[in-house]
Amino acid sequence: MFFRVEESVEDFDKVMEIDPRYGDVLWQRGLSLYYLDRFDDAAAQFQRDVRLNPRDSEEAIWNLISLARKREFF
Repeated sequence: MFFRVEESVEDFDKVMEIDPRYGDVLWQRGLSLYYLDRFDDAAAQFQRDVRLNPRDSEEAIWNLISLARKREFF
């Protein structure tokens, strides 16, 4: 099995081009960005999700993890 993470980001970006409102709910895009080591972009995506749904702890945690990885804490 292989993963097409880069292609998933391209697909998510196409969706956002069609309708930018989807950008606030594509937390899966944040995961793809994270696994591509694009921690700044991942954190930005998770922050969009958290602004829309501040009670969603999973996206808040992924945001913090992305910020930590950006700063090379682990």
